[in-house]
Amino acid sequence: MKIHARRTAAALAGAGAALALTVSMAPQALANSFNLQIAAGGYGYDDGADRFCIVAHPGRSISTTLTPDYASRGPSRSLSASNGRSDCASLATAYEDSGYTARVSGTSSITESVHFFS
Repeated sequence: MKIHARRTAAALAGAGAALALTVSMAPQALANSFNLQIAAGGYGYDDGADRFCIVAHPGRSISTTLTPDYASRGPSRSLSASNGRSDCASLATAYEDSGYTARVSGTSSITESVHFFS
């Protein structure tokens, strides 16, 4: 009886850990919204509003090119902002969950890319 109880408890603990891991990972897997920073400013995507925005830090400039993985799935967009200003673009006409790459450049000539789903 004690051996069976230990096995059952171990199985339940393992299942509970797997469920906790699944629940803790689910919001990240489902959430396409994000906000990131580079030296020149910030950028991010709001999935609920289908908007990608950039904002430049004072005295800096930032630019972004948004490119869909497949041209037929959504529009390409270019954004730029400087000296504390912002710029936003709508991706509302893109097919749901279309893959996009954002190439972000700033005053410091550093360019980074981020892939996301609209």
